[in-house]
Amino acid sequence: MRLYGRAYRSRLGLAVVVMVAFAIMATSAASASAAQPEFKGSFPDKYALTTGLGLVYEGQGGATVTCREGGSTTGSITGAKTGSMNTMTFSNCGTNCSKITFAELELTPVYTNKATKAVSLLLKPKTGTTFATTSCGIGKGEIRGSLLVPITPTNVIFTKEFTLKANGERGVQIPREYENEKGEKIKVALEGDLFGSKTFEGCSLTFTSKLVTEKYLELRA
Repeated sequence: MRLYGRAYRSRLGLAVVVMVAFAIMATSAASASAAQPEFKGSFPDKYALTTGLGLVYEGQGGATVTCREGGSTTGSITGAKTGSMNTMTFSNCGTNCSKITFAELELTPVYTNKATKAVSLLLKPKTGTTFATTSCGIGKGEIRGSLLVPITPTNVIFTKEFTLKANGERGVQIPREYENEKGEKIKVALEGDLFGSKTFEGCSLTFTSKLVTEKYLELRA
């Protein structure tokens, strides 16, 4: 009976160890899948953002607007995965349009390709769905939705300068999706109504900006 009891206790102990090991492995896997790029630094960290080369709007129906005067704005990195951007206006947009103005936006660093550690800022309206407003013709137009803007560099400890490059072609934004903390692919898109006709079409924005923070900041990927 003693031998049987010892054997039973031995098997029970082994089972407990195995269960604990599997629990640790599951927790580690969940943590790994949930990992996202994040800012490392002292928060809040204010920044200035300038866009010297202007902006190009392209609609999938063929409409193109080029704003030749770039905008500038300010904002703040408020936490490891959060930030904000104030309004920004692009002007001198040709004979039909005078300006395109971004609304107040929220920004979140996300993976657009986790395997290669490619990181973008997810820019979305702070309130509502209006990403930007347009002054074209005699009407007031709207661009709505969210935008992914690739950002570099990553994993540089002591830096205050980052480059944002929004890439669009014929009304299609690149990249068009990101991975959330569950590993799911989330699609992101913009649609525009330049002249306030309430007829929206898929659109893209192309611009390059420099973001300069007040303190040293790392974007860890």
